[in-house]
Formats: sequence, C-alpha cells, structure tokens
Amino acid sequence: MRVLLVEDVPLAAKISAFLLRALNCEVDTVVTGQDALQQVMMEHYDFILMDIGLPDYDGFTVTERIRQFSDVPIYALTAQADDAHRQRAFASDMTGFLTKPLEDKEIKNIMAKIKYAEHSAKHKEVIDGNHEQVE
Repeated sequence: MRVLLVEDVPLAAKISAFLLRALNCEVDTVVTGQDALQQVMMEHYDFILMDIGLPDYDGFTVTERIRQFSDVPIYALTAQADDAHRQRAFASDMTGFLTKPLEDKEIKNIMAKIKYAEHSAKHKEVIDGNHEQVE
C-alpha cells in the first residue's frame, strides 16, 4: 500500500515510516500541509497519516482542502488524544483518529479496512456488471 505520512517532527516521522515499511508499505513523507496538498494532487495514495500540528497549516485545514478533490482515507496522527481533537478531526472529514506513538496493530487494521473496501467495490462491480447483462 502507498502511504503519505505528514509529520513535521523528524523522530516521529522516522519511527512511523519505519513501522509502515516493516508492514510492506511504500511511504512518502512530507513536513508541511502545503507539501501534503501538492503530493496528493500529483500522486495516488491508499491512505494518509496526518499530523495535526504542522508548521504552516493544521492537519484539520489540510484535510478539508484535500477533501475538495479527493476521498482518500485520512487518519489523524496526534499526541493530543482529548475529545475536542477527536471531534475536530471527524468534523473536518478525517476517516479516523490515531494517537502517538503509532502502533503496528493500528496500521494493520487500517490496511485491512482498505483492502476490504477495495474487494467489496470490485465485487459490487462484478455483480452490477452481470446484472446489467441479464436485463
């Protein structure tokens, strides 16, 4: 799976990228919200891990901007685990909310959900395609 990691703290980025690569993910890492926007416009990602506290924009704002042109799953990645941050994440149309430090079981769950959604979409296309041929 291809992942965009948006993280401005070098150690956190290094640890998260290491974990993702250990799970056979291809990882692109960017430091700012502006770089994240540019990457998503140019490349396809299976999901995004979005830090909330970035040097230029917060992760909520970046997510809202990405949602104007993409429905890629975006997961908040933050040390702030309070309800206000969770509510803001979902209000900005983030897919999920993860707290630092990132754990491999969380990434495995995300990957399983995405694979299931892709499988379901392909299965639906086959069923719809066969149904159209019958009529």
